[in-house]
Amino acid sequence: MRNILAILIFTIFIFGCNDDQIGDPMLDLPYLILVSPLNSTVDYCDIHFEWDEVRIEDDFILNISTTENFDDIVFTDTTDVQEYHFDEVLQPNKKYFWRIMSGGAVEVGEFTTQDEPTLSDFNGTFTVIKHTFNPAYFPMDTYDTLIADIQILQDGSPTLVLNSTNSIETGFFEHEYSSCSVLVFSNNGYVTGNSYAKSGSLDIENRTFSFGISETRPAAQIFTSYSGSID
Repeated sequence: MRNILAILIFTIFIFGCNDDQIGDPMLDLPYLILVSPLNSTVDYCDIHFEWDEVRIEDDFILNISTTENFDDIVFTDTTDVQEYHFDEVLQPNKKYFWRIMSGGAVEVGEFTTQDEPTLSDFNGTFTVIKHTFNPAYFPMDTYDTLIADIQILQDGSPTLVLNSTNSIETGFFEHEYSSCSVLVFSNNGYVTGNSYAKSGSLDIENRTFSFGISETRPAAQIFTSYSGSID
């Protein structure tokens, strides 16, 4: 009886070892692992997608949707690497779902876009550095410290007011492609026969700003820039 029991245990052991050597066929299938973003809040026009893969040799398809079942896909593209930089604009303060598909494998993640920044954060009085450069009268390169206000007009455009007298109307700001918290503008035109170009940016997250003006006059060309930050 003892011999029969020993043979039975030995047989079970041998077959168990063979099963381990055969392995699980499911483990040989290709699969994906999402890295980021995962249940996080991201910039709504600057998102970096990243994922890992195992035993996948095909390209990757990225889908972004407003619904979990992906019946409302708002963006799709194909890539041959395991990351994707998305620099288009999504809606702020909204939940989105993203999906990676390749080699028969599919993985789904989700993220929420941040709130839209507001220009009202730039209302206030602060110090501005003014830099003037006039190539026609070189070396006329001066710096002045001014007191300034940035005021938001009813139409949504910001105005820089210097020393409560002179004002620079910058026009409408638009989102910069690399970050939703950075607003940029440019404006070209003519004033009393002189041409000018204005450009600048507002970094709402870091609370900094810069304005630049290039004026071409009959006798000279003058470059003036203003920069500062809000505490």
